[in-house]
Amino acid sequence: MIFILATVVLDMLSIGLIVPIMPRLVETYFSDVTSAAHAFGWSMTMWATLQFFMSPILGALSDQYGRRPIILLSCVGLGVSYFATALAPTFLAFLAARVISGATAGNISAANAYVADVTPPAGRAKAFGMLGAAFGVGFTFGPAMGGLLGAIDVRLPLYVAGGLCFLNAAYGYFVLPESHKLENRSPFKWRKANPIGALAVFKGQPMLYALIPVYGLFALAQNVFPSSFVLYAEHRYHFDTITTGATMAASSTLMILAQLFIVQRVVGRLGERRSLMIALFFGMSGFALYGLAPTPILFWCSMPVMTLWALFNPSVQSLMTQRVSASAQGQLQGGLASLMSMMGIFAPTLYTSLFALGVAKQLPGGLDLPGAPFLTASLFLATALIIAIFAVRRSPGSGKPQ
Repeated sequence: MIFILATVVLDMLSIGLIVPIMPRLVETYFSDVTSAAHAFGWSMTMWATLQFFMSPILGALSDQYGRRPIILLSCVGLGVSYFATALAPTFLAFLAARVISGATAGNISAANAYVADVTPPAGRAKAFGMLGAAFGVGFTFGPAMGGLLGAIDVRLPLYVAGGLCFLNAAYGYFVLPESHKLENRSPFKWRKANPIGALAVFKGQPMLYALIPVYGLFALAQNVFPSSFVLYAEHRYHFDTITTGATMAASSTLMILAQLFIVQRVVGRLGERRSLMIALFFGMSGFALYGLAPTPILFWCSMPVMTLWALFNPSVQSLMTQRVSASAQGQLQGGLASLMSMMGIFAPTLYTSLFALGVAKQLPGGLDLPGAPFLTASLFLATALIIAIFAVRRSPGSGKPQ
């Protein structure tokens, strides 16, 4: 378990490094903020579209060849894409570099499948909580470092992130053991390696089918932060790169503490189903507070409310992986990653457009509402909460792997 956690920390550190500077890098290709906001949204939509089609393929390949080769491929692909992005002289070159990233980014789904491989069903909520903490560690230090480096040169974090990816690939090659046993492997089939076919793993499990829209709305809401936070904080609170990175680091620190000290206790006492409801309620409340906070102080004071949102992924992953056989964990994670990517196709354009409309006072009633993206994310989670309440009540208490 320790090996995959170290891999995830390095992976998320490299991703976190570039988060504070990507919107500003796109701004260097355009003459005004509105055009840059739309272009940034398009670039994220393109990246998510590639993920949508590639995630189930990588997931199915990991079921046949193991998790380790997919993790190594992703590390190298991300490293190449970061260096190419840093060197891109035009926006078209920038998009080409993002194509490489979107086509090879399979680490998250492979890491989730890895955890399911090495953890017994009863311990998966705790294990996925630890994995979430590893994500958080990378996102705590990554944005903070990215903010500091970006203040020196907007492209510098990309070079550092690329170097970390190659370091991660070397670590994975020499240290990371394979988790997927030969007897549990299944042959690659194209009918399973597509966004629709990957969802066949949900067959015969009513709760899994019921949780698809819940997970989709979660993914849609989660995209609000990478899509619009930098733009929102810069416009509403006049944050510079360093303050933006520090705020993201503080948010991630709170999530790490929740993953390490709250998730196991709450899930152990209340179970995955109730924990799922709690996560959606506090996520809904937190995003609403973010969107309405008129000052940086109130925004920062709202951050602890979001900590219990950390319960979502360990709870839903535990519920799902317990109902899927060992030979189909990669297919499950590929399907979930594809679903998240599908939401990522629409989310950046949706949120950046809402932000642009809010700033330009073009929303209904001429409202000046830069927090419109966060309020919309809150509505998505409110809908997910209603669906989840009915989904878990109508489903049997336990499931058998298919």
